[in-house]
Amino acid sequence: MSRAIGPMILELQIQGGTMSTTDGPILIELYIQMTVAILAMLGVVTGLWRTRAMPPVVPAIASRIDKLRGAFLAILCFSSVTLLTLGLTGLASIAPKETLAASLWFFTVVLLFSWRAREISRDVKETVFVKIWWLLAAASRGALISVELAGSNHIRVVPLVACIADAALCLVLFAAYNVPAQRFAARDALLAHGHADVEAELGGNVAWDRTLSQRPASPETTIGFLGFMAFSWFTPMVDLAYRRDREAGRLEPTDVYPLRDKDLPRRQLDNMNIEWEIERRKETPSLGSALTRCYGIEVAKTAWYKLINDVCTFVGPFLLNRILNFVEQRTEDDRIGYLYAVGMVAASGCQALAMAHYFQRGYRNGMCLRASLILLAYSKALRVLPWPTPPPADEQPAAPTTADGHRRRCCRPRPAAPQTRPAVGGMGQMTNLISSDTDKFTFLMPYFNLFWSAPLQLIICFIMLFAYVSWALLSGIAVMFVCVYLSNLVQKRATKVQRLAMEAKDERLKLEVEVLKIMKIIKVYAWEDTIEDHVKQLRNKELRLQLRYKLWAMGIFL
Repeated sequence: MSRAIGPMILELQIQGGTMSTTDGPILIELYIQMTVAILAMLGVVTGLWRTRAMPPVVPAIASRIDKLRGAFLAILCFSSVTLLTLGLTGLASIAPKETLAASLWFFTVVLLFSWRAREISRDVKETVFVKIWWLLAAASRGALISVELAGSNHIRVVPLVACIADAALCLVLFAAYNVPAQRFAARDALLAHGHADVEAELGGNVAWDRTLSQRPASPETTIGFLGFMAFSWFTPMVDLAYRRDREAGRLEPTDVYPLRDKDLPRRQLDNMNIEWEIERRKETPSLGSALTRCYGIEVAKTAWYKLINDVCTFVGPFLLNRILNFVEQRTEDDRIGYLYAVGMVAASGCQALAMAHYFQRGYRNGMCLRASLILLAYSKALRVLPWPTPPPADEQPAAPTTADGHRRRCCRPRPAAPQTRPAVGGMGQMTNLISSDTDKFTFLMPYFNLFWSAPLQLIICFIMLFAYVSWALLSGIAVMFVCVYLSNLVQKRATKVQRLAMEAKDERLKLEVEVLKIMKIIKVYAWEDTIEDHVKQLRNKELRLQLRYKLWAMGIFL
């Protein structure tokens, strides 16, 4: 049928004098793509409106047929992106109107991707409209194939192959949507493995009667590439938080996904203990070396995201300069201008995704590192006495004797003070180690890659500035060095003030711990006011130092 419709439409258009034999197939393809896109948009909007009141299914499990549909949709999306890229770059004999038609087809595929996610999250069954649409899409691609074969003596291979591939994929997806998804069977499989949290929808609310050990595993480890890049595995959690907020509730610990096995605190402590035992065999143990061996690979994995982000940062200004030159000179083909614009949008999108994943993995590494240090310090505190220990028996000072070897009974000289081991820190220092000091690693990990990223950005920036402004770059470099020198001075002063503030905090926490231990004595002697004044003095001293540190830290950003 499609092979008969295509030549008939083309012949009628040419006889009516509305187009030439060259523009006929291109305009027909554009009209067909617009019709298909409008139908898809109307269908998706109608489906979203009809399912607006349906609560999300928890957990949203994709069945095998859902994954198969997603795979074919991904192939269809790749095909449309390839055709769109070839049209923008001019690498194939594709007209600008065909490029516009390819962009419409890509928009249609993206809409279908969004509707597939809606089907899974709301457990929507296969509708007749979707099945008919895929059949019409396959027929439209067949019509385009017949138009391409009948519209010109010279057959263009690339558009023809793209249409044939799209028609085959549409037929396969039509067959896939005629097979029931059976998502309840997938949830029944979860129940068989002990996940008792899959409950029925009652009054639009989900019953979350489960314990911490019965929580389903995080879908982050099983989701596909596109879902991982878009953080769609976290969408059910956001929806649940929104519903709880509307119901004047809050998320409970049983609502949150459990940690991955590699992120569990006990796993971090085990790995850190292994590396620390290796360091203890050395003459000078180094905690930094143990941390490097334990978390160096994880930190290095985030460097790829940082590199992509840095490259995309400079792609935008470069393409903007090319667009300005293109508008002023108008010596290049129009498709090159379109390519520059698409490149700027793609660079911004890649930069946003790379930055989001970089900080997500960076803070995750920081939390794992912090957990290992807290547990390491806590386990050591349980084994170390909080007071000076006496020396061993063989190191006790010998009693004075006479010349003939007898022990002297009188006029003994006073023995020297025994050499005791240095005392360990008090409770205040231990609290600071666990709370404040280890917390710095959480914020260090996301910015650790600046050690190599900042010089790389400076070098690329200097090269681009020299290419645009020549030797005027030196004035900017001079100003930058002056600012770096002043910032270094301010940072040193801020670090000194912060050290004093931490010492004041140690002193206050030590006093508070001692007060709690001897609270009965304080009550008996009525020392409450005196102790309270002393604690307030230490707290005010700490606050003054913290304020000084904040003021000096503000100077770094100024």
